[in-house]
Amino acid sequence: MKKTLSLLLGLFIILISCSKSGEGPEPKAPTITGLDFTITTNQENPLQVGVTPTATGASSYKVYFDVAGAPSTFEETSGSIVTYTYPKMSATYSIKVVATADGAANVELTKEHTITVVPDTVLSDFESVNPPYLIDDLTASIVVVEGPIGTNETKVGKITNNSSDIINWESVQIINTKYIDLTDVTKRVISLDFYQQDAATPNIGIKFEIALTEGVSDIELTRKAVETAGWQTIEFDFGSDDVENSFPNHENPTITFDQYQSIVIFIGYGENAAGEYYIDNLTGAQLSSTDIPDTDGDSVIDPLDGCIDTAGTVENDGCPAGPSTAPTAPTRAASEVLSIYSNTYTANPEVTTYETAWSTNATIENVEITTGENALKATILNANGYAGIAFSESFDTSAYNTIHFDVWTPGLSSFKFKLEGSNPDEAVEVTVPITRSSGWESVNVPISAAITDVNLAVISGADAGQVYIDNVYLYVDDTLPTSTVLNIIAPEDAISVRISGPRWGWDPNGGPVAVANETGTWDVIFSPGLTENLEFLIIVDGVEENLIDFHAAAGKCTSRIEDGTLITDFDSYASRIWLSGSGTQSYVYSSCE
Repeated sequence: MKKTLSLLLGLFIILISCSKSGEGPEPKAPTITGLDFTITTNQENPLQVGVTPTATGASSYKVYFDVAGAPSTFEETSGSIVTYTYPKMSATYSIKVVATADGAANVELTKEHTITVVPDTVLSDFESVNPPYLIDDLTASIVVVEGPIGTNETKVGKITNNSSDIINWESVQIINTKYIDLTDVTKRVISLDFYQQDAATPNIGIKFEIALTEGVSDIELTRKAVETAGWQTIEFDFGSDDVENSFPNHENPTITFDQYQSIVIFIGYGENAAGEYYIDNLTGAQLSSTDIPDTDGDSVIDPLDGCIDTAGTVENDGCPAGPSTAPTAPTRAASEVLSIYSNTYTANPEVTTYETAWSTNATIENVEITTGENALKATILNANGYAGIAFSESFDTSAYNTIHFDVWTPGLSSFKFKLEGSNPDEAVEVTVPITRSSGWESVNVPISAAITDVNLAVISGADAGQVYIDNVYLYVDDTLPTSTVLNIIAPEDAISVRISGPRWGWDPNGGPVAVANETGTWDVIFSPGLTENLEFLIIVDGVEENLIDFHAAAGKCTSRIEDGTLITDFDSYASRIWLSGSGTQSYVYSSCE
């Protein structure tokens, strides 16, 4: 019986064993192999990296960017690139990728990635005043002041705006000894710390001007401050689409980045923003290897040098020391002159402003030469700079035909002097030639315009330089013509006759009115007489003559063109010219006869 049971049990075990062997081998668990990943850097933003993982058998990946050194957050991807932007600091990070798949063991790989942050270029932090150089402009000024200002303990730049409803483009300039380079696409973000006492949203503008490459426009960008009191940081991305070419090229959409001589800062760009503001930590771009030029080698860079081609001193704006003696006193009797500026004559018009708010690239100072003897010191900082002098009361130039100047300059060959009244299109404007290379020189220039309400004088120069001016007065030179007459033959039914020209802005109602005489013609009378060529056209009953189509272009004005009494391009303009010294001349309206 026992043998039978044993036999049956053995048979049962054999049957079960046979049954299992018939199922075949168990399947292998899935595996992930060949895990790797590439790290790429955004060329326009080196702080931003991209990770692209690959592996055989993986269905998804977790990418840990090790932001804090102990990764707890990740970006998940099925294999496409994932990106991350690191903080702006130099550091080495461990980037870990974990590959996963259903039923498979996770596989991970770690690589190191180093971020090297080059500190932003400091254009000005106001810890040193010179360089960079700080320049006032229009009605805004900038000085360095000690902190604390708000939460800022360091030195900062204080900008004072004296805004008005007329001048809303106040600015200051900051110039380093090297050009500011914006050609690197990764270095076009300019950062500025800005402080305001009261919460407001003024427009803050930055302009880069005077490019190293000839023909490249100035560029500018405006941002609005956050409405908060105290300090804030404003970023100006000159790589954005908001950048514009500055006036007069602002309508050109093509932006060319270059190296620039100066950076201009506007607070309240295009709006009234009078008050005091503070700026600090102007950073961005990069400083070029090219120095701002110092043509005369006197350690005063050209943008600040009043005498670019003549070595001078820092104290005298790059010009040689000014005159040590006053000019010889005028000998004309006070009753014979209208004195505008002189210590010799006491009846000078009172000056309210020696340098008006709208003066550009030029300055005027009233300086003492010797005890009791003053002179005007005019510095033209850039070509075509100009500065104005305002008088408290108006005066009349119509009784005089000559203006006198005593001048002293270390290098200018001429400058312009203009007297204006209430009508800006009417002015006494003369070019004052200078022939002496040293010492005082007396210059007398004929004038012909008569302004009855002069309240402003403007000094300008075609070239940069410095000039001292004294004894400016008007008088009558008896050798000059007392009057000049333009005799006009108009149609018999004419009711009114006058002339106009560039002297009056071609205003058809702005030029002098002709007076009818007994011969049936009309006279335009200049008293004192004209001393310079006069360009003009005749206007009868409000209609300006046309000498182009029927006369100049038709060949009927050849003799006048040849003798210089008519100028024309035979297409768009034709003007008459009264030649200096030619005396009384007659003209037929709308004719070259």
